[in-house]
Amino acid sequence: MASGAVAPSAVRILISTGLAHHYVHGAYAHERAAHACTTAVRGRRRFAANFRAMALPSTRTGRSLLAARTALGLSTLLAPRLAGKAFFLDPEDNPQLPVIGRMWGIRNLSLAAGMYGATGASRAQWWRLQPAIDALDFLVIVAEWRRGAVPGRAAGLMAGTALVATALGSLSAAAEAA
Repeated sequence: MASGAVAPSAVRILISTGLAHHYVHGAYAHERAAHACTTAVRGRRRFAANFRAMALPSTRTGRSLLAARTALGLSTLLAPRLAGKAFFLDPEDNPQLPVIGRMWGIRNLSLAAGMYGATGASRAQWWRLQPAIDALDFLVIVAEWRRGAVPGRAAGLMAGTALVATALGSLSAAAEAA
């Protein structure tokens, strides 16, 4: 990279954070400013075009599942201790809970992104995958409850959540995959 040149990723960060005006000084300032503005406009247009191409789920059950995954994902990612308490888990007794909670949040947000953003054949695969994942969650929760690792109320709520997600996914998979 030439002296004074800025990596495109750095330009995007400068633009997205509003710091471009702080960077644009010194030699070749007008060239850097023009490049930064052009890059930002191109990036925003590409994002807007991709965003318009994505479709919300066509069924009410599909939209409900997408909303639930997004809400659970965000809550456990941003406030894992509070989310754990909402599921009757005690973060004081289990200091690893926030880490596992955040991982679960990322998992749910990733599943929601795949449900929302996939098109064509991959969309069908994402929607067929949902009920299988939730059914496996249910089986694991039951197994851990039987082993005594998860308290009854927590296991009931988690298993119920997994069963509802399995049902929503199963009901919407055929319509969403089309």
